Amino acid sequence: MSSAGENLRVEREAQGISLREISDYTKISVRFLKAIEEEKIELLPGGIFNKSFVRHYAGYLGLDQERTVAEYFEEVDAAQDDANPQVAVSPNDGMAPSADGYIPLILTAIALGAIVIGIAYAIYRFTDREPASDSPAAMASAATGNLSAGTASQAETAIGASSGPPAQTQLEKAPALAAAMQETRQGRVNPPAPAAGSFLLQIDSLREVWLSIIADGETEWEGFLQPQQTRRVRANEAIQMHVGDAGGIALFLNGRPLPPAGEDGEVKRLTISASGLSELAP
Repeated sequence: MSSAGENLRVEREAQGISLREISDYTKISVRFLKAIEEEKIELLPGGIFNKSFVRHYAGYLGLDQERTVAEYFEEVDAAQDDANPQVAVSPNDGMAPSADGYIPLILTAIALGAIVIGIAYAIYRFTDREPASDSPAAMASAATGNLSAGTASQAETAIGASSGPPAQTQLEKAPALAAAMQETRQGRVNPPAPAAGSFLLQIDSLREVWLSIIADGETEWEGFLQPQQTRRVRANEAIQMHVGDAGGIALFLNGRPLPPAGEDGEVKRLTISASGLSELAP
């Protein structure tokens, strides 16, 4: 009896369609498509992506998507249950480990204790020492040693030269510097503008999100963004993006926020250009 994955492969080959053709349209990598046909579910991203990938695969072949997904995972789950039967737990399995089993735990505890003691000692030495060379008394002593005992006027000149003009006087002599410092304090320094003819897309993840990114026709990146991670992509013409959870990302074009890409759990294919965001047909 043919398996669910084999049925998909047979149907694909009967229509004369290659895995690369399906990958180019759905933006699902060839290795994921091959894993679906071979029923190697452990190679897929997991979660909602597994069913989404099978649904897109079946849709490209013109099959009933929901029925294909239901039959596929019903058969795969049954096969996994047969391959991994439940093993009865012996009453002795919950007993404490033998004395030999404690030795690695003891050695690990000793090593961790030594590390903690070393860190504490280093912190103590760092905070306890006095920077004698930088103390006011040391500086005064050094200045006094450099002055000649019989030349008071030279000492006054040296003191006046070392103290320098007040900070306010320096700022009055350099108004441009004062203005720059004031703008920095008020947070008005502008970010660098993007290069001419290009645009910058920033993708912030709100939770774990799978993405496939193509910039100017070249594959830029494919994988999972973990929660609170950021990825930046620069392009001259357009960026195509396939996202597994449109509600799990926030997009910024040249530093400005874009409208929401979609709802939570929504699989979408998007195009971003210098003019903004648009959605491709599924």
